[in-house]
Amino acid sequence: MREVASNSEISSIHRLPDYVKPIHYAIKIMPLLKKDNWTYDGESDIEIQMKQKSNFLVLYAKNLEISDNITIENENGMHQSVNYKIDNETDFLTITFQEELSEGIHTLHLRYRGKVNDEAQGLYRSSYTDIYGENRDKYGHESLWVPKRDRPE
Repeated sequence: MREVASNSEISSIHRLPDYVKPIHYAIKIMPLLKKDNWTYDGESDIEIQMKQKSNFLVLYAKNLEISDNITIENENGMHQSVNYKIDNETDFLTITFQEELSEGIHTLHLRYRGKVNDEAQGLYRSSYTDIYGENRDKYGHESLWVPKRDRPE
């Protein structure tokens, strides 16, 4: 279930909580580079260390559409998220689980979709003219193309 935070719900905290420490990101990106549909599908397994118990996680996820099927796994098994919310002002993705997550190592699995843009943010495209005068596309990336713990400054 997806929610988008309204202005009245926006937290006054503009820093991510520090009780979650990322250890490893395994990221799969599948670009869909069609002329009228410049998007990509992504899938991430993020190994995290929970420094305290909590039933929610907060990540930075700018300009991403998150799939409803978010899971987290630890030594006690796999847990499905019950809700998530994206704060449009801070770009924080808050994922809520029914059970409290214990301290220790967990693996968060999520899927998402993003847009390839022209602004040198996230996964982006640009163009150049080669030595023969032909226009060529090129692609680059910044750190905004995957949900993550740290927020760019």
